[in-house]
Amino acid sequence: MVTPLSTLLKHATSNTILTIIDTKQYSITFFIIRGDTATTWTSIYASLNHTMHPTLWTYLTNLSYTITGPWMLIGDFNETIFLGDQRGGIFNQNRLNLFANLMDNCNLLDLATIWGRFIWHHNQNGIRILSNKIDRVLANVDWRLSILEASVAVLL
Repeated sequence: MVTPLSTLLKHATSNTILTIIDTKQYSITFFIIRGDTATTWTSIYASLNHTMHPTLWTYLTNLSYTITGPWMLIGDFNETIFLGDQRGGIFNQNRLNLFANLMDNCNLLDLATIWGRFIWHHNQNGIRILSNKIDRVLANVDWRLSILEASVAVLL
C-alpha cells in the first residue's frame, strides 16, 4: 500500500505539520507549522515557454490574496528581474516588466544571492554565450522580517 505524500509529511517530525494547499501545473503551495511558527511556501517551475508565464503570474497574484502571514516562493521562474541577471543574448524588457508587476502586486522581495550569481548557461561550440539567473527565492515582507539573516547561496 502506498502512503499519500501529505500523510508522510505530516508525520515527518513530531513538531512539524505540512499541509498541501494547492497544486497547479507549474507550482505547489503548502503550509508548514513548526512549533508555534507558521509559513506558506510555493515551489515554482515555470514553463520554458515564456508566453505561458503571464498565466502563472496571474495565478500567483490571485493566490497571494488568500495568504496571510509569511510567504516564500522558491524555484525556477525562468525569468530575470534585473539587467545584471543576464550576460549575453537579448534582454527582454517586456518580460521583465510582467515579472516585476507580479512582485509588486504580491509585495514580494528578491532574496539576496551570495557566492554564485548565474544558474543557467548556454554554450555553443564549447563557448558560453548566455548566462542567466532564473532560479530565485522571493518572499513577502512578513517572511523577510521573520528571518532577517536569510540569504540564498548558489552552490554551482
